[in-house]
Amino acid sequence: MQSLTEKNSTYDILKKLSLLVLCCFCFVWLSFTGNSTQNDEYKLINTVEASAEFMTTDKLKNIYVINKDRFLIRYDSTGKATGGYNDTRYGQLGFVDATSPFNILLFFPDFSTAVMVDNTLNAKTLYKMPSIGINNVSAACLSYDNYIWVFDRDESKLKKVNRQYEVIYESLDLSTILGMRPNPKFLIEREDFIFLSDPELGLILFDIFGNYINSYPIMGLETFQVFDGKIVFYDGDKMRIFNYREQNWTDDVMHSLAVPDAGEIQDVKVERGHLYLRKDGDVQIYRNR
Repeated sequence: MQSLTEKNSTYDILKKLSLLVLCCFCFVWLSFTGNSTQNDEYKLINTVEASAEFMTTDKLKNIYVINKDRFLIRYDSTGKATGGYNDTRYGQLGFVDATSPFNILLFFPDFSTAVMVDNTLNAKTLYKMPSIGINNVSAACLSYDNYIWVFDRDESKLKKVNRQYEVIYESLDLSTILGMRPNPKFLIEREDFIFLSDPELGLILFDIFGNYINSYPIMGLETFQVFDGKIVFYDGDKMRIFNYREQNWTDDVMHSLAVPDAGEIQDVKVERGHLYLRKDGDVQIYRNR
């Protein structure tokens, strides 16, 4: 168990990172909502032919791509490849959580297994969930203390697992709360909350102990980012911004922002002064002027 001093130190670091993210979000928001056109605000600096089927980014503006062969390739903010990971012992790589660029979680759904890698993309911690009876993990993510959250689909529970393979927190059976068995596709911890997205049930919010808080009817959501109380995602047309701290769901809590070259985009990510588009397998990198 962590000491109180260690926890306070961890929270201090997270608060500083949250402040940085807030500044980044405000910077990007102003860029999108200013009086200039999109072409004036952002400049395309590179297009990477990455055969990308998944894309995420980190606070250092690195880009993580799972390509058509299900290998991980990392690029810097200019589009230069800086590393890769192609261990296929655990099946096909399905998801990357780069919340921390120094502790990156790779999730292999075929075998309900996750691998933690360092900033050189070398493996450091292995989580084989079937070894503790969690045989059907549909989503996984990194926790603030570098443990992991997994969704146990067989039990319909969100569970936190430490490096000793102990389940230290778990939710109630969500099928009894939501009225049907969830099958989430995306899981992430941000701002002292855990966000779980099920395309058919919507967005489900938990506290850091795995206690259910609320659900929001945002259907079909497979990936998103969280900045200062707002969920940012691309819905195939525009960037959408939802204030998840609004307790009552109404249409006016959702805002829209245009993005450059919006046709045929599969995903959009925002980092400080940069915009990343995944489009037909390519990754387009834009920089704020």
